[in-house]
Amino acid sequence: MKLLQKDKILITALILAVFFSTNLFAEQETYINTEFGFEITGPDGWYKQELTKGQRELIHAGAQFTKTEGENLPSIDVSVDLIKPVHRGKIKSALDFTKFMLSQYDQPGIEAKIQLVEPPQEVDVKGLVASKVVFDVSGPKGTLRMADYKFMKGDLLISILCVDYPGTFEYNFKDLESVIKSFKFR
Repeated sequence: MKLLQKDKILITALILAVFFSTNLFAEQETYINTEFGFEITGPDGWYKQELTKGQRELIHAGAQFTKTEGENLPSIDVSVDLIKPVHRGKIKSALDFTKFMLSQYDQPGIEAKIQLVEPPQEVDVKGLVASKVVFDVSGPKGTLRMADYKFMKGDLLISILCVDYPGTFEYNFKDLESVIKSFKFR
C-alpha cells in the first residue's frame, strides 16, 4: 500500500497533535497573587488551578497544583488567611497560627483525628521565618499525610499544604520543597 503525500502529512499532523497535547513539555507554572503580594512556582509538570473565595473552604483566593490533571492527590494547596480581630492578641507568628489550627482538630464533633509526624516548628526559608508541621489526618475514608508551611506578614498568613497518601508522600515531598523555596513576598 503506497501512501500519498497528503496522507503522510495528515498522519504526521495527527502524531504531532497527540504528542503535544499530552503535556510532555509542561513547564513550571507560577501563581502570582497581586491582592496579597506574593508569588510561588509549582513543580515541573504539575497542573495549576486557581481557586476563588468559597472553593475548598478557603477564606480568600489561592491555587492548587496537582501532579495529574483532574486528580486530587498528590496536591500542593496555596491559601490565604487573614487573622481575625478576635485572635490578633493570641497569634503573633506563623507558628502560633499553626498550633491554633491543629487545636481545631480536638474539638467535639470533628471526625478527623491528627497524629503528628513532625511537631510544629519554626524554619528558615531563604531568610523568611515560616512554620512547618507534618501530620497524618485519619478519618472515615482513610489516612492522608500533610506537610504544612505557613508564612506570616502582618495579619496575612499564606499556607502551602502538601497532601498525599502516606505511602507516596516522601516521593512527592521533594516537589513541595521546590515550591517552598520559590515562595516570595512581592
